[in-house]
Amino acid sequence: MKCSVLPRSRLSWTMCVLLLPLLMLMLEGGVQGCFIRNCPRGGKRAVDSVQPTRQCMSCGPEGVGQCVGPSICCGLAIGCLMGTSEAEVCQKENESSAPCAVSGRHCGMDNTGNCVADGICCVEDACSFNSLCR
Repeated sequence: MKCSVLPRSRLSWTMCVLLLPLLMLMLEGGVQGCFIRNCPRGGKRAVDSVQPTRQCMSCGPEGVGQCVGPSICCGLAIGCLMGTSEAEVCQKENESSAPCAVSGRHCGMDNTGNCVADGICCVEDACSFNSLCR
């Protein structure tokens, strides 16, 4: 009887060891969606119903651009600066719980982006070339 119990306990221990990393990966993926400090009220899906109440921060040389993402600064005179020292100030937008309004004509898929520079359309975390933004 002891022989039949021993393989079972080793099997369950082995399964636990194998499932633990899988569980940790699943939890990590779920947590990366939004941090507590910058999640909108009502969760990530409530973003569409929340109207931005303030203008996004100024950035770039002499403050001529606007923050359009965590490390993206764009303006008509400067184009888009991504991951540069001028765009570092845009990280501070994550500290605010209130969303900001990016100025510029709507563009992109389902008009979810804004024209932020000549020929450039940006959504929350990425920018692309768009002929509507000329």
